[in-house]
Amino acid sequence: MVMITDGNGVERFSMRTSLYELTKRIRKKMVEEDAQVIGVIYGGVGCGKSVFAQHFAYAIDPTLDISRVCFNKDEFVGAVLDSRKQAIIADEGISLFFSRAAMTKDSRIMQELMAQCRQKNLCLLICVPNLLTVDSLILEAANFAVEVSETRQKIHGKTVTLKGQANIYARLKGKNAVKGLVFHERSLRSPTRKKYKKPRPLIQVAGNPIGPTYKEPWYPVGEEAYRKKKEAVLEKYRAPLSNDEPKKRKPMQSIKKELFQKAIVEAKAKHPELTDETIAKVLGYSRQHVNSLKNKGVSAELENE
Repeated sequence: MVMITDGNGVERFSMRTSLYELTKRIRKKMVEEDAQVIGVIYGGVGCGKSVFAQHFAYAIDPTLDISRVCFNKDEFVGAVLDSRKQAIIADEGISLFFSRAAMTKDSRIMQELMAQCRQKNLCLLICVPNLLTVDSLILEAANFAVEVSETRQKIHGKTVTLKGQANIYARLKGKNAVKGLVFHERSLRSPTRKKYKKPRPLIQVAGNPIGPTYKEPWYPVGEEAYRKKKEAVLEKYRAPLSNDEPKKRKPMQSIKKELFQKAIVEAKAKHPELTDETIAKVLGYSRQHVNSLKNKGVSAELENE
């Protein structure tokens, strides 16, 4: 085991020697070999992904701070543009940015950003709930994937929860365990797909026990700063609903009805020669229905005047 210290020389957390050697290899690729490194860290909510990502990133880059822990697209773009030969964490809140739908929509932006990552020799760690939600462009470029989970274990006769248990799969010369892991995960989702055996992890890491008698996890970027930034992002999404009496959204059927009413009134005003029967044929409604919509639409206009 290797003890990792903070900037003041205080021992903060331990790291398995093989995992520490991996962080040193990643650092060498960034600094000496003019390369970028991408890692995808995935697992269920609350399993310890964020703490694992911060510890891993800090071992690679001790200059890690809260500005390079990103929760939305704007923060991520800013971090990429402002960093060089450093680690950036795209935390779980930004996972949708790396999904298939978002990557397809913003493919040009993503390609430019990935080019920036390459030019600036960055280590990008992407935290997501599920490996397969990540776009294939990222998965194909990933140097490694980390499956993080939590488990229950008996310690000194007492069952406790361990978080941050990790299996690391790497893309090595002649053997791409990341690709094999993707094939395995996809085969689990489809009953008709050929089943792929899960590859063996390059490194396995035990989790940390959680509880009142155990040491609290250390956040390299500061726990208070991390939680404050995370909550600020959540508040942004909650803002439209913060009024004392939030507006109720109209059902789509009601909106569609109002639009038809307005369209019929306007059509009759501009083209008085149009009969209700003609309009009914165009809209695919009955004449009686068109007449009813027209009358309601006229009444609504009179009320608004």
